[in-house]
Amino acid sequence: MEGCEFVVAGQHSGYITDCAVYLGNDSVLCLQEGKVQQLDNFASSQLFKSFDSARRIHLDVYDDKQLIIEDMIAQIYDVLGTPYHNFQRTGDFSFDCSGLISWLLVRMDLYPTAYVYYHWLESSASGLSNIHEYTWKGEKHVKMTVPVPMGTELQSLDDFERGDIIFLLKARGGSIGHVMMYLGDGRVIHSTYISNKYSGTVVAIFRRELQRLYCISLRIESVS
Repeated sequence: MEGCEFVVAGQHSGYITDCAVYLGNDSVLCLQEGKVQQLDNFASSQLFKSFDSARRIHLDVYDDKQLIIEDMIAQIYDVLGTPYHNFQRTGDFSFDCSGLISWLLVRMDLYPTAYVYYHWLESSASGLSNIHEYTWKGEKHVKMTVPVPMGTELQSLDDFERGDIIFLLKARGGSIGHVMMYLGDGRVIHSTYISNKYSGTVVAIFRRELQRLYCISLRIESVS
């Protein structure tokens, strides 16, 4: 994990409250009492007990497509732990699944090409699944494709790539009911509600029971 930034959950709130950089040799660089300090013996520290997740900066950003994907993931990581709320769903302080993705698109200055008035953006999971063309920063054209066709029964996650946006059906069937972003290595990031155990924006394993609800996915194919 050397070179990784990791985030930790608060001891009482359960939400993300702190972060640090892993230096290797069981040492981290963190903020303590208002000062940046090196903490040794990380594995036996209270900080380690609150560990939530980690991210590594990818160095293979060589074109606009990769730049958008990595920037999107960096932006969405910054709201890890934000509470889930299906009414106040697109603000900076709470989200639901589609509200999180809609917020992210606005932060990235990505707007549907078909709409002239850029202040409006579709914010339902079903609506987002139907938008395949965006304008980036008011200049470049971003084309989305469907890497794994609608209705496919997933056998593995090898067909997904980092940055793919994945849509799931509601558990009882019917319309699209959930959306999340694929991070690679079988992990996703999304805003979700899990009974009383956890609710909020979280990095999690793309569980098999969720894979069975797969409906469609979108991938940034080209930027021109």
